[in-house]
Amino acid sequence: MNINEIEKSVKDCVYLQDTMNTAVHPIWRGNNYNWKRAMLVEYVEAIDHLNWKWWKHQEPNYYQAFIEMVDVFHFALSNVMESPLNFESDLSKKISEIAEQEYVPENKQQAIVAIEHAIKCIYADNDSLDLIELTLEPILISHLFLGYTVSDFFKAYIGKNVLNLFRQANGYKNGSYQKQWGNYEDNVFLEQILNETEVVDKDVIFNKLQEQYNHITVGSMQ
Repeated sequence: MNINEIEKSVKDCVYLQDTMNTAVHPIWRGNNYNWKRAMLVEYVEAIDHLNWKWWKHQEPNYYQAFIEMVDVFHFALSNVMESPLNFESDLSKKISEIAEQEYVPENKQQAIVAIEHAIKCIYADNDSLDLIELTLEPILISHLFLGYTVSDFFKAYIGKNVLNLFRQANGYKNGSYQKQWGNYEDNVFLEQILNETEVVDKDVIFNKLQEQYNHITVGSMQ
């Protein structure tokens, strides 16, 4: 991706994140949401996908760890959006620098070390806290250690943002939404949709999710 494409993607992400946050609460800024705790939980969930337990056999699932990085980005982006920083230009430039780094295939151990470092940075002294760097971390980890490019990251972000909006539209906040669709979570169906499309269209993704969800929920009532 070139810098112009990255700048456009960052603007799109900011718009989509504001849309998502507004769906949760119309006036989401200033509500003292604990973005850092949310980031921490997603990072820990990412580690859990990387076969770190020595007492249990588990194959590392790099894709699910990658999706957790995308979830971290949702909260990190919200965090910096709530700040007074004019961050979009600097964020785009630093993402461009990541995109220029050598693309590295999956490396479980280095990914875990990088995630643990990112967690420490979340809870660093506020005077030294760099909100832009916190926002970059999940992209950097995905690119260097999980085997996913910057372009992959933006595509997955849009898809997950649509899924989050879909969840809200179908009762996620009041508890009526069914996250388990048959034998799999909704994230798996999102992955299938993204793998089948070259151009990411928010409306197409939403409609395909709705079609599958209707099929699952109607089937469960029969």
